[in-house]
Amino acid sequence: MVNRKAVATLIFMLLAFSAIPLLAQETTSYLITWTPNPEPNISGYVIYRSTNADPNILSAYAPIDSVNGTTTSYTDNGVVKGTRYYYRLVAKSSVGGRSPLSRPVSGKTISQTANATEKNNCKITAKVKVTETSYNIAWSTLARTTGFIQYDRDVTLDSMSAWNTLRGTAHTSLIDHLLVPQLYSMRAVAYDSLDNMTISAIDTFTTQRNAPAPVSSPSPSIFPVPYHPSAGLMNLNGLPVGGSVSIVSGTGAEVFNADVGTSTEMTWNGVNRQGSPVMSGVYYAIIKDAKGQVLDKRSLMIVR
Repeated sequence: MVNRKAVATLIFMLLAFSAIPLLAQETTSYLITWTPNPEPNISGYVIYRSTNADPNILSAYAPIDSVNGTTTSYTDNGVVKGTRYYYRLVAKSSVGGRSPLSRPVSGKTISQTANATEKNNCKITAKVKVTETSYNIAWSTLARTTGFIQYDRDVTLDSMSAWNTLRGTAHTSLIDHLLVPQLYSMRAVAYDSLDNMTISAIDTFTTQRNAPAPVSSPSPSIFPVPYHPSAGLMNLNGLPVGGSVSIVSGTGAEVFNADVGTSTEMTWNGVNRQGSPVMSGVYYAIIKDAKGQVLDKRSLMIVR
């Protein structure tokens, strides 16, 4: 038997240790951790569990397993989504002493098929792209909580965001260093002020590459118009690199053609390909890009 003073110390430490929260792992198991009791003769811990909605009804708790005195964690396998599990511990001494049950701590994973009211307890509310490889995940809870986002490309959800240390009902968590393009699964993990854990249903999102910046189309300018060849040259500016320029008469006969090359400017002296001055009238400048696509077609008035 342990002496009265030792029992009092044992009880006090068990009441203190239960503030260590459940750690979120796969939704088929919960990991319970605790601070080791400082008593030198602790031989083990007994783990009790209940699904009663009133966790203070001691008779509802049943022992599910025990561990030795040097162990400070226990994994409860086979838990069912949609059920809240309450856990308490009892410490045992090597001479047969037992402490009272510790303060309860609980965990619940919301089922994918839960109704909207149930999912409101903890849910993903928005996924906002920040960069190709980072997203802000908004999530909410009905109770004031802290927590984080678990995420991964598979069902194990091995990665987690930073903790949201400010207790509240609306949270935003940044997740980054993502692969692109990839489908990610995620869930929110929330803890209330008593370290009761609630895990949201799984949500998904797909990372996408940024759309390439649009290539600005050249804006050709042709002047002077109307064009008087006797006054000088016609200027053609803002032409597409690698494109071409054709000038055709109103009847469709081509009188001038030139490749743009790397320069985006050129001039024309009003002379056709045979070296003769073109007649007065309406002509058309047809400007094509490097792929031969027509970018612009405009009318020109030539006055002799």
